[in-house]
Amino acid sequence: IVGVKAILPVDRSQFYVSYENINTAAVGADSVGTALTGDGYVETQQYEISLTDKSRPLRGVEIVADDMEGSVGVRYKLDGASSWSILGTISSGNQDDILRGIDQRAKTTQLRCLLAVSGYNSPKIRKIRIY
Repeated sequence: IVGVKAILPVDRSQFYVSYENINTAAVGADSVGTALTGDGYVETQQYEISLTDKSRPLRGVEIVADDMEGSVGVRYKLDGASSWSILGTISSGNQDDILRGIDQRAKTTQLRCLLAVSGYNSPKIRKIRIY
């Protein structure tokens, strides 16, 4: 457990923070910025796309997002596969398009959306459509 002791603003995007580890009484200080990193991602639940025992054709995915100054990289898994397949990237230039390229049959699918930040803005996913 770490307790923050003091925060000193240096400018609008930089702070110094002093802290103490409550368990060991060790103390320290660090520089903290407000810039976002682009390493975040969101994994969806596993979607059941076929309500019968038969698999169904899967064509592509549409991502509806706000603040598309960054981008959303889309990966997918079909029927519980162990690794992710790359589908493509949505950005401001193609955000109205459907990412096509799956062209396989499946009973279930799961998506991983990699959120790339631009400045202080990360894409905000509002809707996912599976075709």
